[in-house]
Amino acid sequence: MNIDMERIQGLHSRLLDLSRRSTEVIANAQKQRHPFDNLNDAQRLFCGFLAHEAGQLVIAAATKLGLNQSLHADADIQAAAQSFFTAAGPFLGTHPELVETAYLNGAEILVDSAEALIHRAELVLNGQGSMKP
Repeated sequence: MNIDMERIQGLHSRLLDLSRRSTEVIANAQKQRHPFDNLNDAQRLFCGFLAHEAGQLVIAAATKLGLNQSLHADADIQAAAQSFFTAAGPFLGTHPELVETAYLNGAEILVDSAEALIHRAELVLNGQGSMKP
């Protein structure tokens, strides 16, 4: 099987960054000292909520790439992804390449969505954005 490791590695890097940022936003939303002392409780809850949901999307995307146990920088993502897609094809009754195509595209959408949520939470957290849709 010939999987698109360059794309998977790119998504893995984004997943690691988003996981870190999600954790950071949640921690900062709980702080009541400078520079986060201007936030009201609704803003804190909003930021924490978005960051938590982004974290859930990160986990979902990692799972669809076979990387749910590989959300750390030194993970052997090539072996994990290869094994996952090779096993997923027969399990789902189709070719591994078709699973890879579907799951890579879906995971990328999840990652983009997580990134948008984290970005919005960071803007509100830093006083540069609004909670309003």
